Amino acid sequence: MVYFQNDLRVHDHPGLWSASQSSLPIIGLFIRRDVDSLSPFGFTKKSKMRGQFLHRALAVLKKSLQEKNIPLLVFDDIHSPTLQTFINSVHVETWFTSLEPGSEEKQKENSLLELFKPSHLKRYASKSLLHPSDYPFLMKDLPSRFTDARMRIEKNIQVRPLIPSLSPHKSSASIAFEEDGIPSSEPVWFDSGEEAGLKHLHDYFFTDQHVLTYKLTRNNMLKFEDSSKLSPYLALGCLSPRMIYWELKKVEKTIEKNQSTYWLWFELLWRDYFYFLHLNHGNAFFFLRGTKNKPYSGHAHHPYEQAILKAKTGYPIVDANLQELYQTGWMSNRGRQNVASFIVHGLHLDWRWGAALYEHFLLDFDVSSNYGNWQYLAGVGNDPREDRVFNVSLQLKKYDAKGDYIRHWIPALKNVPTPELYQPWTMNDLQQNLAQCIIGKDYPFPIIDDARFQLR
Repeated sequence: MVYFQNDLRVHDHPGLWSASQSSLPIIGLFIRRDVDSLSPFGFTKKSKMRGQFLHRALAVLKKSLQEKNIPLLVFDDIHSPTLQTFINSVHVETWFTSLEPGSEEKQKENSLLELFKPSHLKRYASKSLLHPSDYPFLMKDLPSRFTDARMRIEKNIQVRPLIPSLSPHKSSASIAFEEDGIPSSEPVWFDSGEEAGLKHLHDYFFTDQHVLTYKLTRNNMLKFEDSSKLSPYLALGCLSPRMIYWELKKVEKTIEKNQSTYWLWFELLWRDYFYFLHLNHGNAFFFLRGTKNKPYSGHAHHPYEQAILKAKTGYPIVDANLQELYQTGWMSNRGRQNVASFIVHGLHLDWRWGAALYEHFLLDFDVSSNYGNWQYLAGVGNDPREDRVFNVSLQLKKYDAKGDYIRHWIPALKNVPTPELYQPWTMNDLQQNLAQCIIGKDYPFPIIDDARFQLR
């Protein structure tokens, strides 16, 4: 039995490869998380768009496995009657799965193990770029600063080769009953699944070669190619980080090696760092005081939350990024930091509320990266800087100098002259009438007056 979690691919899959080396039949299993279950902060775990993105990836995986004579069974949850029927009909010799750090993932897998009672259990580090056996300190002596971990890794870089491609399995399992199956869904604007992920990787690296300018564009917010857009595929495991790494090495060998190619490697390491940090600290990732066990005085269930949910804070860069998030399930890295800083340091809300907001909407939600980054910015995680406050007005002036991004996502501001776009509430009555944007009517006044967010 190969239990799939956030590893929805056929390539470079250690559990699937290991299972294929046996002469026994292989069955793939996936349990859908309940998209209607609520977080402690009132959000469902997945937006409709996130659910559609997952279902498409599952459909692609199911087809790929069928080509290898391996069925993939998808059930709604561990209490599904059809799952119980299946459990009663099989004996699982070996349970193959990935090592997940999240408590919900662990709890679900433990419940399944009690039901299936496999004779053997094998877990693999298939989510990370680095293998913990090659860097033992990642699991037992992880530095509290990312820079220290990175320097130790870069002294002796070891990334294992890709696992060989999977051949059709000789022994096919016979399934004689109906599964719950994969719900039909409309495609989202960003195609999902392993096949799309591999194509996007090739296009970004080799066809369009946008990777060569990644460091220069990654903080921009408007164009699709400004960032790599690899994270949605990494989040569901449609792409393995090792695949990305070795393709990056090909770029550096055959096309060019520069600061941008290094920076993509740098970002892969950041992702690994949060993954191993989560494995090290467990549920402390979700505590208000974070992994530092540091006091934090954020408010919960505050009226400011409604302004965030309606994208009407009065600060254009915050509202524009929230509109993009709500409509597409995406925000740039620059946008995420600005919105998170505003929520934490401007509104003094519970940082976990913001993390739950991102979990609900982001197509590329990854539990370790999301909660690790929120702790990092809130000052209760692994970060040498105590107060990461972003001046959202200056950030807008720096990263959207012409106002194209703001005008795209906030039509009410489309006629506002660029100098006033950063702080539209400073327009006088004549300027507001000329811009056809009355502050307080067409666009809100700022919900807070914070000198840290003014142009100066």
